[in-house]
Order: sequence, then structure tokens, then C-alpha cells
Amino acid sequence: MLVGNKVDLEAYRQVSQTEALEFCHRLNLLQYIETSASSNMNVDLFFYTVALKAYETDQQAQQEHNQDQLFNNMNGGGFAP
Repeated sequence: MLVGNKVDLEAYRQVSQTEALEFCHRLNLLQYIETSASSNMNVDLFFYTVALKAYETDQQAQQEHNQDQLFNNMNGGGFAP
């Protein structure tokens, strides 16, 4: 995730939204979000998004682990030739 901070200081912007979005896309990042701690803009959204993605990633890993365990159990604990 790419975060642009201090968006309340627009006059001092160094990176345009377009540049940030292109960079985010180029690196295949989850998303780009602009925040401002002083005005509390999108701060909660940022933390919620990161926490949700971490939870989803953990759930996916757990599901894959469970599928591997099931496969191993079906093959007597080992892989079939």
C-alpha cells in the first residue's frame, strides 16, 4: 500500500496523484491512499484497509494449509508417486 501524507498541505505537494497512482500500479501495490493526520482525513480508512488485508491474507494462508493437510491425510501422510 502506498500512502501520501499531509494532503492538507496541497501547496507543498511534491508528487501528483497521477504519479502516485502510476507508481502504485507499476509496483502492483494494493492501493494508493492520501491521508492527513492533522485533519484526520482517511487515517482510519488506511488502518482499516491494512488490517483487513492482513486478515484476508491470514485466512487464505490458513485455508491453503488446511487443504494441504487434507491432501496429505488422503495420501497416508505422504505424496503419491
